[in-house]
Amino acid sequence: MSHLNLVELEKQCESLSLAGATAPFREGPLFEQFFIVGLPPDTPVKCSKHMEQQVHQPRILYQYPPSDVLHENSQQVSSFCFPRGITTTAIARTSSASNLNMILFGTFSAVEKPDRSFVFMFSGCAHLLFGICVSKDEELTKSSAFFEGYKDSSSSSSSSKLADFREQYDVIAPRCYCLVSRFPFISMHFQVLYTILERERIFTIMEYSNTVSAIGPADSVEHKILSPPSAIEVLTYYHSIEQPKECTSLSFKLPGESSTIQFYCPFGDEHRLIADWGMSQTLEHLTPENLITLYNYIILERSVIFTSKNLGTLSAVVLSFIPLLRPFVWQCTIVPVLPDSLNESLDSPIPFLMGLQSIPQDFLDRPHDCLVVNLDNSSFIYPSNHTRGSSPTHSPRSPLKPHVVIPHIPPLPERRQFLESIRKSKQQFSELQGPPLQHRRIKLVEEMLSIFWDYHSWLIDEIGAAILSSYKPTAQNPTPDVSYLEYEGNFHSVLEYFEADYREFYSTFLKTQLFSVFSQKLMTMVSEKSNSTQKLSERIADLIKMEEKSREVLQGYKQAAERIDKTKAELYERDLKKSEGVLNVLKVSKKQLETETAPKTARKTSTGFLAGLLPELGNSPLSSNNRKLDLGKGGHRRSRSITDQIEETVFKALQLTPPSAPHAHSSSDQNSPSQPHSLSKSLASLNTKQWYQRRVRGAQSIVCA
Repeated sequence: MSHLNLVELEKQCESLSLAGATAPFREGPLFEQFFIVGLPPDTPVKCSKHMEQQVHQPRILYQYPPSDVLHENSQQVSSFCFPRGITTTAIARTSSASNLNMILFGTFSAVEKPDRSFVFMFSGCAHLLFGICVSKDEELTKSSAFFEGYKDSSSSSSSSKLADFREQYDVIAPRCYCLVSRFPFISMHFQVLYTILERERIFTIMEYSNTVSAIGPADSVEHKILSPPSAIEVLTYYHSIEQPKECTSLSFKLPGESSTIQFYCPFGDEHRLIADWGMSQTLEHLTPENLITLYNYIILERSVIFTSKNLGTLSAVVLSFIPLLRPFVWQCTIVPVLPDSLNESLDSPIPFLMGLQSIPQDFLDRPHDCLVVNLDNSSFIYPSNHTRGSSPTHSPRSPLKPHVVIPHIPPLPERRQFLESIRKSKQQFSELQGPPLQHRRIKLVEEMLSIFWDYHSWLIDEIGAAILSSYKPTAQNPTPDVSYLEYEGNFHSVLEYFEADYREFYSTFLKTQLFSVFSQKLMTMVSEKSNSTQKLSERIADLIKMEEKSREVLQGYKQAAERIDKTKAELYERDLKKSEGVLNVLKVSKKQLETETAPKTARKTSTGFLAGLLPELGNSPLSSNNRKLDLGKGGHRRSRSITDQIEETVFKALQLTPPSAPHAHSSSDQNSPSQPHSLSKSLASLNTKQWYQRRVRGAQSIVCA
């Protein structure tokens, strides 16, 4: 294998990364361009025997719109549609032409199989682009509704070249129908492609029938088949559909179809569409143990190569890790289907996730640090430890040999509970009876997304709490800033607050690009959370002082009332008891806050201090009351943060209604948008001096009565 210049290789890999692509904005046509990729009908394929196979370079046969929307990127499409080239097969002609008829007029269900439907991905035109592909075997010279007027520069002398061998053989070659789109509306795109291919099938039947009619009696012309709206009309209509900005749903009928295509996707939830399409195949081809091991490599940014002969399985499994990693985003190279022409990318020093139909032998013959996942036999090939030139100890088509040394990788924290949750959920849904299979798959996908989301929530809580515990506030910097973890001393201080068994994992994870990009949001919110908690603690301290002063006033009035009226004295005694209860609540709440923010020598369970942070960073697959993963004796994460709970407790003790309640707003505020109930805003709106004066006036009213 030739070696690329590292600078060129890095540029090539960057063009195939998630990090360099902009998020799709909901505006414009549903797809950028449609391609038919295959071999021209006049390709000079010479055959000498039945089932003889040859490999050819794919060509773009048709594109819509005709203008080159993708510019230079359109040339990549043919390679992605056929990563290993196009293999033609010669079939000896028979009188019945049964083999050929099976291909031309066979059932349409064969086209919808996973090995015929796949997705590739690349970046171009400043967007991440998805190629939604369906391949179908065709007779090489077969016409198409799209090919009217097709001319090839090499077709002038093709007829004489083809005559000799095509009298004896029919040549079968696949064609790939591909929609390139900014939007991963995968299921909807496939539905439209299947409709287009069904219209192509009708075109073939109609062409054959009309040909038969043409050679029959003249009065048989009326038996010709009338064509429904053509595939081109379907394609043109689909391209004309433009979604409004921030669109969440679509509903339309394709020409000639009676059923309505209904589509729903909240803005920002594109990852869920990827999961709905690909996750079920991931769970089918990977055991829970293998899934956890693979996830361990990916979250620590180790390179992983997936291999399978089935392009549908290959692309589905690679893409499914986009939603599984949320709210983290893979920052390095990700290529669900890698063409043979880009095999040099396997030498990239940048971590990658790549899918290949087969791995070059010379790559296995030299040292590499990639985990290879064979999806066809559910086996792993761990990073090699043999020297260059020696024979490999394993191959991509055999299970892992017992003597292969598995390189060390820091284990996941709480791996056992994580694995058990995945295993249990998968088992439950495999035993579920009643609902349709597709419905069960969607529910299982929801379950898995929720488990991984909960695990990431727990990791974020652990890291955030360790940062706050290790930080020593100063007058100039009361809270850690965004660059806190960039300093080596701070980094090691944070590691000290994790359990010893997991420090190696956190040390590696906190240095990944995946976490570094996310940490900017995390540190900003940790700082805001810390500031809010500090303000809440100060407010509670003020309330404690005011309550103690009000108790002094009540005590004086009680003593005065005892000389005048025992009944009034009892009322003061009752208020003093209430005041004592309020004071106890305030002091306990203040102590809880101090405990939460105080440094600790060990962190065995999540404190919940950052609970509520993760929903701000992305949409959770399920609501907080449907947690699927439980980590630690104290539960995984609390539904609300400690500060939120303390604030509510204080309001109840003071017999006040939080300002977020409708009747707490003044008349001037009723028409303004309601603000979320935050940590310090609610108590900050309470004027402690006015509250104290109200308590004193209440005591005076009893005396006056």
